[in-house]
Amino acid sequence: MTISRTEIIRASNQGTIEGWRQADDLGLISDTARKQWIAFDPCDICQDLDGTEVPWQDDFDGGIDAPPAHPNCKCACVMVANEDASNPLNPVEG
Repeated sequence: MTISRTEIIRASNQGTIEGWRQADDLGLISDTARKQWIAFDPCDICQDLDGTEVPWQDDFDGGIDAPPAHPNCKCACVMVANEDASNPLNPVEG
């Protein structure tokens, strides 16, 4: 169960980040977009990361690009809106 949960969380978060990379390649992601660590039932490791925001291309503390931070981790990362836009995607002009 631990291995399954950990690998499913890893695959889900890495798939999300790959989707962001592909959207960025198409010019759909703002240069100021950020990602946030969302802890679910946090342990001591994840409690410290919960709510942390970094530029979406950067790693969180400890060199972790996305959850899981440890076996049996249930956390996720999400893209958050930047302060100058209603969402992290570049607005379409015209």
